Amino acid sequence: MDLSFQLDQIDRELLAQLQARAKITNAQLAEHVGLAPASTLERVRKLESRGFIKSYHAKLDPKKLGLHTALLLQIKLHALTKEQVAAFSQAIATTPGVVECYQVVGSADFFAKVITTDLEAYQQVVMHRLSEIKEIKDIKSFVITAAVKEGGILTGSLQTCLKGR
Repeated sequence: MDLSFQLDQIDRELLAQLQARAKITNAQLAEHVGLAPASTLERVRKLESRGFIKSYHAKLDPKKLGLHTALLLQIKLHALTKEQVAAFSQAIATTPGVVECYQVVGSADFFAKVITTDLEAYQQVVMHRLSEIKEIKDIKSFVITAAVKEGGILTGSLQTCLKGR
């Protein structure tokens, strides 16, 4: 990513709009930010080529897909060696139901998000997949009961933080 590239207000607005509505047409986007469609497309392509936009996604509704149970896992490894982290990362990447996993600093080594049909299906993931990952020392599971806030990077106060960038 080009660190010398400065985001102006229009760039930030383009990013916010694309993050909120990835299927927005270029004409709609241009109208929203007050630019000509050609200028808007050029700016979006620059944002893509400079790595500000990594990809475009559809946000799926897990419940409509029959996935009614979401959990956060706090995972502790036996040791944080390069080899153990690599082996764990490879194993967790192929574990069904694990949709996100982050290495963290603190009382846990990793947090993972698991989405399954129900708690019984989650138990199967634990018994038949997670328990086989020998690098794992401890797992604490937390059932997600409600999403209080979901969003992207340019939501709320973070957009204010980036104004000077």
